[in-house]
Amino acid sequence: MMLYTYNHSDPSRNYNRLFGVKSINTNLGYLFILAEDWRLKIDGYLQYYRNVPVDSLNPAHSFMNYGGVEDWRPSPNMNSDGRALNFGGEISVEKFFSKGYYFNVAASYVNVAYWSQNSPNTRYRSAFDNTWVIHLFGGKEFRIGKKRQNRFSINAKIAFVEGQRVRPILEAESANSLYFTIYDDTQGYRTQLPFNLRSDIKFTFLFNTSKQKLKLSHRLNIEVINVSNYNNIYGHYYNHSIGRPAYYYNYPILPNIGYNLRF
Repeated sequence: MMLYTYNHSDPSRNYNRLFGVKSINTNLGYLFILAEDWRLKIDGYLQYYRNVPVDSLNPAHSFMNYGGVEDWRPSPNMNSDGRALNFGGEISVEKFFSKGYYFNVAASYVNVAYWSQNSPNTRYRSAFDNTWVIHLFGGKEFRIGKKRQNRFSINAKIAFVEGQRVRPILEAESANSLYFTIYDDTQGYRTQLPFNLRSDIKFTFLFNTSKQKLKLSHRLNIEVINVSNYNNIYGHYYNHSIGRPAYYYNYPILPNIGYNLRF
């Protein structure tokens, strides 16, 4: 929920012209049980929105982009003349944990566009229009020890995500400004950054010991986030030091070690 207030000295401006957003949602899915521990799932959806807040002077500035990676601020020129269409789908194959292993492969597609009813032929990309996302994750568990009371497991996941949608940069205007990046707000989120790749791996050691009446459980976790050390991009800006646009990057490879004792 977002609460937005705006004070202006001009009494001729009407700030009460925003209405509640209305939507029509349709979803269709089918689940195939391939085996006792296997399933195939297919989902598709379609969402149509009315009364979407857009800027009356610049329809590319819309509430449909609120919550994106870039700073989005409402405008006093907002009205409820916007329309939006969001559709997509997902297909996944899942193997539940049995026989010591599990895995899941999923691919999804998202398409989000919006426009003003005053110019229905001009459509804009939303900040959330990432298009394709592919996830793969799984794990394997091994029982070790004389009584097979201890466990060692390996879990890994990989995500391929098409680049974040951002506003284009006005290079000439940005170069003439002082330490600011000037974005083109008239084109919507037309520019798409390079795709992101994140791969994580986790090793877990579980040792169970028993001394007289005292039972102990030792758990050691060794996790490496972004194990490939891929330079994932989440935004762009104008770098005045080099005189051209540059990227914001997420964190690089990040190891994490944890220990837990239960008794």
